[in-house]
Amino acid sequence: MSVSPYHILIIDDHEVTRFGLLQWIRVSLRNHEAEVRFSDVARGAEALALVRSARDSEHPITMIVLDIDLPDMLGVELTRVLRSEGFEGVVLVVSGSNHVDIYDILDSGANGFVPKEAEHTVFLEAVLWLLEHPTETWLSPALHRRMFHSDNVLQKKGITPAERNVLRFITLSNKEIADKLTISESTVKKHLWSIFQKLGINSRQEAHNFAISSQLLETPRR
Repeated sequence: MSVSPYHILIIDDHEVTRFGLLQWIRVSLRNHEAEVRFSDVARGAEALALVRSARDSEHPITMIVLDIDLPDMLGVELTRVLRSEGFEGVVLVVSGSNHVDIYDILDSGANGFVPKEAEHTVFLEAVLWLLEHPTETWLSPALHRRMFHSDNVLQKKGITPAERNVLRFITLSNKEIADKLTISESTVKKHLWSIFQKLGINSRQEAHNFAISSQLLETPRR
């Protein structure tokens, strides 16, 4: 039985990082039965052009590994565009930042996230697992625990998914939250009022403190 070939695209504006990720994946797949092809680019616009041109070729892109901070666009923005254009391959986001919104990453349509500070074995585990399960989601055990804890705390307080989304951006103004979530400012105010009532609080700072304590947001690093 033939095995479908893989075409993996790595997107990062640092050439050394692209080379390192490519070599790790190449070595981990050296005994794989399928043919593996690699491409790499530095910018989101280049990635879009490549995915589009390869779509109807003999070697369409099957997996994308991308940095969340690209020179011309954010990784989540690129992922949304790709999904809106019908890209059905795997998208694995990586980041060197300690302040990423994992909910935003997953909501964009990505299949998983790996921090660059993780051991290379964790990164390779994500790549290999997603190649075999391209419609699933991969997160490290630590991120799974964090999200489970957060969802459990929010559920016990009666916080709805819509209210959770507002809490994720509690440090922004109402207008900025509205723009982020493509809702009206009055809807943001309605959600904030509901959150304050459910938590028994009176200020945005208290809401921010709750978001951190529930692990919806990470504790700011000094």
